[in-house]
Amino acid sequence: MKIIQQVANQIRQLLLDNLIDPNRRRVERGNNWIFTDFPRADATMPRIGIIFVDGSMERLAIGSPNQLQRGRLQVSIFLNKKGQYYINDELEKSEYVLDYLANEIIKLVYNNQSSLRDENVLHVLPINESFIEKDGIIQRNLDLEILIMR
Repeated sequence: MKIIQQVANQIRQLLLDNLIDPNRRRVERGNNWIFTDFPRADATMPRIGIIFVDGSMERLAIGSPNQLQRGRLQVSIFLNKKGQYYINDELEKSEYVLDYLANEIIKLVYNNQSSLRDENVLHVLPINESFIEKDGIIQRNLDLEILIMR
């Protein structure tokens, strides 16, 4: 779990360093928008949350002390359905912003494998996507598989 949390923190920093917050008022105030947990219901949107979902361990071979751990992180993007946000200095509807942010996150994860991998972490890859709409909030979930050698 410790290694998976470290990867979650690395992904958070990667997103903070490379994504521009579409909420200009929050940018002006210097507030954060990417967290390693879920946002509060009254949070300013958009928000990105990164959480550990599940994992499993399996032995590599009979008698081997090494194990392969598969972990799954979920990167969730939350927006107000009726909101409008800035992308590249253009005011865009929330559905466009949701797709834009999801695509940027996927590209960042793929293009930064070398910085996410180390002697234990073999890969961090997007494996699944889902969409939820509830109570005026739209949410895109990106599942990332982390493969770890122990």
